[in-house]
Amino acid sequence: MQALLIGILSSLIAAIIVAWVRKIYLRSKNKITSISKIELESTPFFNNGSSFTLDKVTYLYGPNSSGKSALSEWISTLEGDSNIKRWFELESTLPINFLINVKGSKISQVRITIDKDGVNYSYENTKSFTSPVPFKFVFLKNERIQDDEMTAISILAKQLKITDSYLCKLVEQFNSNINFSIQGLKIKTGESKSGLLVKLNKTRSYQNYYGMSVSEQQKVLIELGINLCNHLFTKNPCLLIIEQSSFDIDTEYFDFLICKLTSKSFKFQTLIISVEKPYFHATDNYKSLVLTGKVPNIEVVEV
Repeated sequence: MQALLIGILSSLIAAIIVAWVRKIYLRSKNKITSISKIELESTPFFNNGSSFTLDKVTYLYGPNSSGKSALSEWISTLEGDSNIKRWFELESTLPINFLINVKGSKISQVRITIDKDGVNYSYENTKSFTSPVPFKFVFLKNERIQDDEMTAISILAKQLKITDSYLCKLVEQFNSNINFSIQGLKIKTGESKSGLLVKLNKTRSYQNYYGMSVSEQQKVLIELGINLCNHLFTKNPCLLIIEQSSFDIDTEYFDFLICKLTSKSFKFQTLIISVEKPYFHATDNYKSLVLTGKVPNIEVVEV
């Protein structure tokens, strides 16, 4: 009888331990790493000590030359220095010092310094030349690339800063369920210079990428960028940065875009930068920031 009770008790304890371990595992698995706060210690444009927070979707706006692109480029140093090359040529603006607070990561705060020698990271009494947080950044900016020798695949890959083969992989795995403008994508080799066929929601058949309007082509870029972020997020946290002012797309599209990106279907963060005030009506579930003042005392103000 005693042996039976001991066996039952042991099984019960084992079941409790398994349930506890499973709970801890699921909690860690579902924990999403994201950038929560930026603290600007010393920069060439902003008031020293200025700070602001980022939500899942954040809309940052202000006039030209107010520091929008600068902020997005500085934040991207959490991945590396690939997006800040121009700052190394502007030595009079260096050094630039700021803090990035990260939620859901073992390392909660990283101090970043950009100087003429590169990017330096400090965290938990440790200094490094590589980022301690494996973040990924995707920049979406409409850039007109004129090259008669390049296919649509090559042009889109160049805009997304990925290889042609990686873009082909994205096209093959394109998830139309998470998009609302592009229904499907196909790669066509041979006689078509485009190399890309697109099916819009409003059409029943695929059409050549170069037979589409400018705004429709831009939607292809945006929705490929969204799929790229989803793909990157399977391994690393990701921030999508959209320069909204560079696109010639109707406001209704961006309205639905914001609505989708704030939903639970997307785990990555999004930062939209623009010269105009937000005009979205589909949802209020996003943070709005405005840049005010003049260099070198620009402030980041939550609206």
